[in-house]
Order: sequence, then C-alpha cells, then structure tokens
Amino acid sequence: MIDLSELASVGVPTVTVTVRGRAWTVRALTDLETQVIAEAFATPRAPMIKDPTKGSLAAPIADYQDEAFRNRTREWNASVQAARVAVAADLRGGLLGNGWNGGDVQSGKDWLRTAATQLRGLLTDAEFEALAKAVDDAGKAGVTAEPPAG
Repeated sequence: MIDLSELASVGVPTVTVTVRGRAWTVRALTDLETQVIAEAFATPRAPMIKDPTKGSLAAPIADYQDEAFRNRTREWNASVQAARVAVAADLRGGLLGNGWNGGDVQSGKDWLRTAATQLRGLLTDAEFEALAKAVDDAGKAGVTAEPPAG
C-alpha cells in the first residue's frame, strides 16, 4: 500500500540542463498541471471537406493536409511545450510576476499563455528543444515497470 504522505515527501524528479551557461533545473509535471496546460490552449481542428472517394451525399471528412491547419497545429504544439517548460522551470519575472501557483484555473491559463509567448520569444530552437526534452526526461525519471528489489 502507498501512503500519500510518503509519496509527497519524495518530491517529483528533476533534470538539470545548461542553457546559455546557466543551469536550469526543471521538474516533472503533475497530471493536474498537464491537464490545465492542455485546457489553456485549444487544440486546432482540421477543416471539413467532401470525401473525394465517395459520392456527394457522403459525410464530410477532416482535411489534415490543409496548410493553415498544419500551421495552427505547429503553433499549438510549440505553445503547449513552452507552457510545460515554464511551469517545470518555475519561470518568474517580467509579465509573469511571481510565477504560477496552480491555484485559480482561469488566471493559471492566462499565465500559461503569457509564459509560453514570453519563453518562445527569448529562446532559440535548440535551447527550447533541450528544455522541453529535460521536462519529458524528468517525467520519466524514477518510473519503472519492474517491482522494487527486496
């Protein structure tokens, strides 16, 4: 049996990555944080078109090849990843104030959108990718499918 107080005392895993000569420690995100981030950024929907392989009375299908949809999807993905990094790194300062406390959901969503925009405007692609990978790695740290020894 797992005691929640025992789980809380261990803390979430962290990973440290160096960006511009400075160590950034990012932590794993909780499931609740991941859910709020997902809710803060509306998932793009592909436009509906007539199915070219069926008759005119057939139900429309999603056009996943639509260029505008693909652009919105890339933008959405980058914003979600930037918000994940912002929360995992406990980003603060400037328009972000003292960081996101995870409290009020609407103010949290506003903070996430601002943080994503700020972070994407400051980091290079390589820096951003390194930090996003570190967040993913932290989320996987300490998780095994094997039973503990002993």
